[in-house]
Amino acid sequence: DKVVFASASTKYAKKHSWDGMNFYDLFVADIDEETGDLINAVTLEGDVNSPYHESTAVFTKDGKTMYFTRNNEIKKKRSHDPKVMRLKIFKAELHGKWNVVEDLPFNDNSFSTAYPALNADETKLYFSSDRPGGQGMSDIWYVDLMGDRYGEPVHLGNEINTPGREAFLFISEKDILYFASDGHLGLGGLDIYYTELDENGKPGEITNLGEPFNSSLDDFSLIVDADGKKGYFTSNRGGVNAADDDIFHFNSDRPIDSAECEILLAGVVKDQDTQ
Repeated sequence: DKVVFASASTKYAKKHSWDGMNFYDLFVADIDEETGDLINAVTLEGDVNSPYHESTAVFTKDGKTMYFTRNNEIKKKRSHDPKVMRLKIFKAELHGKWNVVEDLPFNDNSFSTAYPALNADETKLYFSSDRPGGQGMSDIWYVDLMGDRYGEPVHLGNEINTPGREAFLFISEKDILYFASDGHLGLGGLDIYYTELDENGKPGEITNLGEPFNSSLDDFSLIVDADGKKGYFTSNRGGVNAADDDIFHFNSDRPIDSAECEILLAGVVKDQDTQ
């Protein structure tokens, strides 16, 4: 009954030098059951948000553990590279508020690790990274979860990864992996694709989700409910502010990964001015 999303925050005075925008924090909002709108948005409580960027959170089914993306700040300073702030995946635990924030062991200051997603039985953590061993600007990898231990990162293969970007991952209750890519044949910019993961966690056929999810601009960060019929995604196709990313709600009579479905886009459900 809630959605966690990233948005520019006015909590800190610090702004990004590239575009003059405030850094992103994680917010949580209620879902209006009738309209699908995101309402009553507030910042996520605890030690998760920092003066730099946080985004793309995923939660275990018991609601007690969260994996999320953050800039790789070190003691409130940038990483050793003065020109680039890279990304890391952090883990947080819920104890009234989100705290016990942990830097995962397969992160590294020399490359980015971001956009975590858990498979349906929570035995694997998928992510996007430009680490050595990939073939593109960012590839999809995974690690096995073994209690508090993590396996070695495994490349998901060149059938799904391209010389471009594969990022913004989400895995549904049916083990359908949704991701954004600008390396597969698409409509332009980042498009949303999906593939069914097999019993070993490997991808099958890669399918472009098509219109109206994808456009000639960037479309990404899709999440879907257990039935595969309702959810949200992000696009800069033009909403409240044409140059910014907005969250869109969708509603379908059939699961969106089925061969035939009709989608009703309900419009922009969040805009920066409401934060």
